[in-house]
Amino acid sequence: MRAPLADGQSGMAAGWWQSHWLLLLVCIAGILPVALTGMPLLVDLGGHLGRFAVQTDGGASPILRQWYSFHWGFIPNLGTDLLVQVLTPWLGLEPALRLVVTAIPGLQIAGWLLLAKTVHGRLPPTALFALPLAYGYPFQFGFLNFTLGMAVATVLLALWVRLERGDRQRLRWLLFVPLSCIVWITHLVGWAVLAIMAGGQEVAAWRRLGLGWTRAAARAGLALSCLLAPWLVSLGFGAAHGHGTTTQWFEFWYKLPYLIMPLRDRWAVWDIGSALVILGVIGWCWASRWVVFDRGLLLGVVVLAGFYAVMPGRVIGSAYADMRLVPVMLALTLVAARPGPLASVRAVTTLAVAGLVFAGARLGGNAVSLALFDRAMQADLAALDAVPVGGELVSLTTEPCDPSFSPWQRERRFHLAGYAIARRRAFSNDQWVIPGGQLIQVHNPAAGGFATDPSEVAHDPGCEHHPGLETVVGRIPRTMTLLWVLDDGRARRFAGWHPVRFTPGSVLYRRD
Repeated sequence: MRAPLADGQSGMAAGWWQSHWLLLLVCIAGILPVALTGMPLLVDLGGHLGRFAVQTDGGASPILRQWYSFHWGFIPNLGTDLLVQVLTPWLGLEPALRLVVTAIPGLQIAGWLLLAKTVHGRLPPTALFALPLAYGYPFQFGFLNFTLGMAVATVLLALWVRLERGDRQRLRWLLFVPLSCIVWITHLVGWAVLAIMAGGQEVAAWRRLGLGWTRAAARAGLALSCLLAPWLVSLGFGAAHGHGTTTQWFEFWYKLPYLIMPLRDRWAVWDIGSALVILGVIGWCWASRWVVFDRGLLLGVVVLAGFYAVMPGRVIGSAYADMRLVPVMLALTLVAARPGPLASVRAVTTLAVAGLVFAGARLGGNAVSLALFDRAMQADLAALDAVPVGGELVSLTTEPCDPSFSPWQRERRFHLAGYAIARRRAFSNDQWVIPGGQLIQVHNPAAGGFATDPSEVAHDPGCEHHPGLETVVGRIPRTMTLLWVLDDGRARRFAGWHPVRFTPGSVLYRRD
């Protein structure tokens, strides 16, 4: 349908930052923050590990079978689940999960670089500022299937553009029938973003050929029809049983602050300052006469921004659904920008140096942060040595009254008890069950209201409408014999409980 831009059109002469070796090193550097630590302490990761332990056990353990069941189904949230299922027999459960988690940011970085090079013909230096967003807030939260789905979608979007520019639309349509199923089953939002961004490319391409908006949209719809394949396949498997709730509509006061926390990790000044750098680069690109944007990518980003503005915070049971789009929108905006014909070689080179320095500094900070989290996590996990195989554990982790924005370094141990499922075949109350969104089921009537997430969450004293730690402990059924309080490591007096194991950040209690 169209050819890549020539150098004279793009304003990008060949530069040292476009070396294949350098780009390979950048992708390798992208996995180092995770690869140089043990299992990273991401908020939801322990919960995923516990679910995978049940999943890969396949009902073989009578201990786990009395509390948990897992039945495979065709749902759009299975990316890491399937990879772990395949890798565990070869590597073991925890090494398999660690390998998958390590690969996610590297694949995302490679996807952005590949997309930028495919769209612009050569790699624009603006894309280098997007690389730290692979370790953005959604990854730090442990949204594994979402971040994997976005990485897969980015790679497939680059392939979509490449086949379009090679005028191979028929081959593309045939290829994307199975490929759309892959990204859909990895994560639904990855599929949606692929469809939106590919639609932007198609509409922009037909507009350049002189078609009006209506006819361009109709032509784009025909091209995108191959992406409907997973929905047709899902009909053959039957609809998922139920779905989670959709809430938090039109809470606009939460959306604007998320724009300064796409890199939220540990140090507020560093993370907010880095976000302002990214926003500043985007603003400069928008205002500068030296920079132009790929209209297809930009159109897709505008549509994504519209969805972000109106979508609720919780979608079919998935929390922070809107927040997850912010790093995606920022990264794709940076990938869409390129130096135009008016840009000097010196200016482009300076931008490339600044982008590499920024990316290197952010990745270095992520490596230090994850190493510190890992050290603290390993110390706390030592408490599980005192949990008997088959024990019934209630874990409690405290959080502020409104944890959305303060403190900046939010608590990450809410699902750490998932390690008890994997290592001790114990029961843990941290598993989330979302109809149509997760395939694990929890059946432990003896746990009462402490069977599933969010029963592992307690709050600081004085929170309106939220009970404090002591109150929550008093509600635990007497049938539950173990209590793991992940707070400050200080022993407290709870009626009917006595401490049996201390770590720097937690205390394990047993029933009297």
